[in-house]
Amino acid sequence: MSLHLNLRGNGRRRAADKVAELREENVLLHEQRAAADDWFMLLDQHRKELETEVEQLKERLVEEQSARTAIEKDRDAQEGWIQHLEGQLKDAKRRLDIRTWAEAAAAQTQEMAVVTRVLPLHEAPFAATNPGRVRPSWAKDDPAA
Repeated sequence: MSLHLNLRGNGRRRAADKVAELREENVLLHEQRAAADDWFMLLDQHRKELETEVEQLKERLVEEQSARTAIEKDRDAQEGWIQHLEGQLKDAKRRLDIRTWAEAAAAQTQEMAVVTRVLPLHEAPFAATNPGRVRPSWAKDDPAA
């Protein structure tokens, strides 16, 4: 058995066919490159839009944080004012309670009957200018006197 190699071409691999095939492939590659360029252009445009949006969001974040800080300061001031007013309210309630108790005590003392007649100072027994007329406090009332 002999090995026989056909080294001559059978016409399927002509140079003109190869050139046409390469040109078609070249056209296809150019189309793919144009499509890729369009795709990258859209991606770049989208990236720029996102960067712009990020910058706007950063600015908005700074504004929101400054507004929040102002609100927190205002809230702290209002809490201080509320505590001050609550203190005033407690004090007013305490004073009202004291007045109520004082009025009740005054009403009870005013209801007490007076047993003896109130003497003017010049008629009081301790107002005597003669010390002999003053009876000592330890002395008993003498009915005969």
